[in-house]
Amino acid sequence: MLSYRLKQIDFDGSYEYSDEVLVSKPAPIDFALHQNYKNPFKERTIIKYCVPEEIKINLEILDMKMKK
Repeated sequence: MLSYRLKQIDFDGSYEYSDEVLVSKPAPIDFALHQNYKNPFKERTIIKYCVPEEIKINLEILDMKMKK
């Protein structure tokens, strides 16, 4: 069993850790997330990825410049 937590670093340099999460099945070793085309993109882009088995993928794109 593996455990992990995330560290979020804000633009002002402050940071905060998430709660620890336990994972019973480790992430696949053979995977790839390729550079998107066209970059930067506006309304549309293509992002290629490879995973070792057929699984459900959830890909979220976030705008790091977006103000809260």
